[in-house]
Amino acid sequence: MTVANLIILCLTALSYIIYSRLLTPTQFAVFGTALTCSRVCVMLLDGGIRNVLIADRNDVDRQQYSAISATLFVLSLGLIAIGYAVTTVLESRIAQISFVLLYVVPFLVSYSLFFSSMVRLERRLSYGRIAIVETLSTLIELALPAVLILATGMGLYAFIIAAFASRILRTACFWLFAPPAWATFGISHVKDALLSIRTSLWFQFAILSSAIRDNLPILLVAPFFGTQWAGYYVWALQICSVSSQFAVATASRIALPVISGHDSDHSRYDVSIQQIRWLSKLLGPVLVGVWLMTPILNTLLFHDRWTPALALLPWLLLRMMPGIATTILAPLTFVQFGPRWLAMVSTGWTLIELASAWIMLHAFGPIGLAYSYALCVWCGVALMISKIRERSDFRIIGLFRTIMLNPALLGALTIGVGITMAKHVAVDSEIVRAIFLLIATGAMVVLSYQMDADLREKEGEILSFVRTRLRQRKDLPA
Repeated sequence: MTVANLIILCLTALSYIIYSRLLTPTQFAVFGTALTCSRVCVMLLDGGIRNVLIADRNDVDRQQYSAISATLFVLSLGLIAIGYAVTTVLESRIAQISFVLLYVVPFLVSYSLFFSSMVRLERRLSYGRIAIVETLSTLIELALPAVLILATGMGLYAFIIAAFASRILRTACFWLFAPPAWATFGISHVKDALLSIRTSLWFQFAILSSAIRDNLPILLVAPFFGTQWAGYYVWALQICSVSSQFAVATASRIALPVISGHDSDHSRYDVSIQQIRWLSKLLGPVLVGVWLMTPILNTLLFHDRWTPALALLPWLLLRMMPGIATTILAPLTFVQFGPRWLAMVSTGWTLIELASAWIMLHAFGPIGLAYSYALCVWCGVALMISKIRERSDFRIIGLFRTIMLNPALLGALTIGVGITMAKHVAVDSEIVRAIFLLIATGAMVVLSYQMDADLREKEGEILSFVRTRLRQRKDLPA
């Protein structure tokens, strides 16, 4: 999964550069809204019921899979009908809202078709095959629009064609690795499916609350300061997402089955804090590198089109570090205290974010949301650990020390400040400055990793493993 996410990271970064040049800030906001709506709709279908089945270690028969898939398909059609009604009412007021609905349709329709195949692969921890499917479909989803826009100039609607192609490919690949578990089912199976979906509603409510927090630029910034500022936020948030995707996406995908596989509270806490510790050490230097490189890339690649977004970036990157903890704490809360408590925590966090964002936007203007984002994420962390009283490493001070004061991040910050001061010394050429920053940033990441004893030890283990495998391969007969 990590290798797949690294590939997806490279694809996303490349497409990000292309679309930053091809799309205006307003178009970026429209596409960002459509992308977010598609993710939210899929998570509403997926986040609850899939996690309920994965966390349940009992066998699931084909009739149950079929009943759940059919129920999800009906729910998808209902969501599309609701979207159509909303689009009809708001089309004259909100530009491009029909684009958002068309983009969402393939994500909703396809999900129920490959649901049983995907869940069975995840229950077997067959993440290698899942990685192949997601890498191929992401390649189509991200690369095809750029080809269509450059070849035909068709604009935003190229993303819709790519979405349909991507979801068709994803469905076919899942069916290839795990044929759909479809069978004839009865009313009793439908009742069981509805019961499972009802059990997952609290989790889905938590997902919806999270979606509101993540889309405050669209909900609050756009109405007060225009879609252009919302586009700046979407652009900066996408940079943060891309820079952490290779690790966070893997951790968030496997956290629930891994945590739910432990029987004792102590072992669940141990595996969770271990994941938080490693993610913090790995991602901290990368985020510092993003902070160093983005301004020069904005000048060279985008002709300073996204300069206002650069003021947002440091605060959004500060949000990413404690956000690493919430990636693990959310499934831990689900397993340890149940979906209802997770929904209550998520709702409380969202209300705090909304109130703080409203105040900050009125006090500081459009940049106020970035300030609020950097501060309020710690409120979410505090709420998630409020019931964990027997572990000092799960208190705010302990988590702050783990996330923000690890040697890798502190080393990266120290070196990064030095690089920032040195890049302006006697260098007039932007190209030369970019080359210097690229080399210095790469060296900074490597050096900061070497400053952490755990990372050095793990590096030694990996090198030893590779040498052993190479020796074994040499000793094999031809």
